[in-house]
Amino acid sequence: MIRRRLEKEAENNVAMRVAPNADDGERIDVLARGELQVGVLVEELRRERFEPALSPPRVLSETHDATG
Repeated sequence: MIRRRLEKEAENNVAMRVAPNADDGERIDVLARGELQVGVLVEELRRERFEPALSPPRVLSETHDATG
């Protein structure tokens, strides 16, 4: 149920992606532009009576050969 809600959010919000966790099929990774955006989503979920369990945020970075 929460998976469908997150997928719906990702469809409407181009700055957010939802993907299954590579380590555990029951967990869902939410990729967003920042902590504030994720915080707003979590508060919306709580108001809709979902109770998400959260792990600390991780910073994803990417290096390009051309720019270093």
